[in-house]
Amino acid sequence: MQNFKKSIFFKFSMEFDYKNAIKQMGYEPVCKMGKNQCSFAVYRARKNDKSYAIKFPKDFDEWDRDSLWSEYSVLRKVGNLEGIASAKEFVVSPYLALVKEYISGKPMRFFIEDKGLISRQKIYGEENRKFFRETLKGIHDAGFARLELVPENIVLSKGRPIFIDLGSAINARDICSETFENYKEKDIWAMEEYF
Repeated sequence: MQNFKKSIFFKFSMEFDYKNAIKQMGYEPVCKMGKNQCSFAVYRARKNDKSYAIKFPKDFDEWDRDSLWSEYSVLRKVGNLEGIASAKEFVVSPYLALVKEYISGKPMRFFIEDKGLISRQKIYGEENRKFFRETLKGIHDAGFARLELVPENIVLSKGRPIFIDLGSAINARDICSETFENYKEKDIWAMEEYF
């Protein structure tokens, strides 16, 4: 973390050439991913016949850097869970970026219609609900909560729900136990809302 804090970071701007940055990191850019996120730009890229999602901060501020580092730390601890997009590397030079496993599939938001869900049982089934609960429990047991379980952060891939963004997760070590338990309850409530 010390080297990370001491690194010199490039100030990203609206004109920043993400595709060129991806090439300089040794990956081949494929396309921009997702809706316009306020703090991050995410691109799909390839290297050695594998696909990755590369997440760049749009601004040069401490919150974005810490958020990327936090997500990388979480993914390194829980990336062995089957329902998580695993981290590949955290790049600080020449550009700050988080490289994650690319998960093909559709974000849950595509299954939401007119402020309601299309037949949850039809889409997910009890087996996927159990799978999602077990993944969530594994993340909580590893000491992380406040997962921002929104439709854009969960992809249905090969019939399974996969967490693709854990950037808002907080470590139990960094907060009091009562607050951590409250965050866990909110995660479970959010899961029940969608599953």
